[in-house]
Amino acid sequence: MLNPINFLKKQGESLLKFEDSEVLQSIDSSLEKGNQLLDDVNEKYKRDPITIDQYLKNVSPSIDEQIKNYCQRQNMQSLGGELIFKGDTNDKIHIQYDCYYKDMTGKIIKTSSEKRLDKDVFTAESLQTIIDTSPKYPIDPPK
Repeated sequence: MLNPINFLKKQGESLLKFEDSEVLQSIDSSLEKGNQLLDDVNEKYKRDPITIDQYLKNVSPSIDEQIKNYCQRQNMQSLGGELIFKGDTNDKIHIQYDCYYKDMTGKIIKTSSEKRLDKDVFTAESLQTIIDTSPKYPIDPPK
C-alpha cells in the first residue's frame, strides 16, 4: 500500500534536487537571455513620440489611397471629410475618420472608421492638445 507521507517525502527530495539541478539553471539562464533579447528588440524598435502634424503627414498618403480605391469600387465622387482626435480615459487615443461621398444619383454618403493608438505615440504637447480640445482636421478629396 502507498504511504502518502513517504510519497510526499520522496517527491520533496526530488524537488529539492531539481531546484539545484543543471537543467533548472539552464532554464533560468535561457529565460534571462530571452528577456534580454526582448528588451533589446523593444529598444531597437522604440519610436520617438510624434506630433499631430507628423501623424497627419504620415497617414495622408494612405487615406488618399483608401479614398481613391473606395471611389473606384463604388463609382462615387469624394467630397472630403474630417479626421478627429479624441482622448480616452485609458491609455488610448481614438482617431475617427469621417469621409463623405456623392453617388451617381447625387446622394451624399458618409463612411466612418476609427483607429486606436497608444497615448505614448504622441508627444506630451500633442497629447495635451488632443485631450483638451479633440482637434478636427479636414480631409481633402484626393487629386
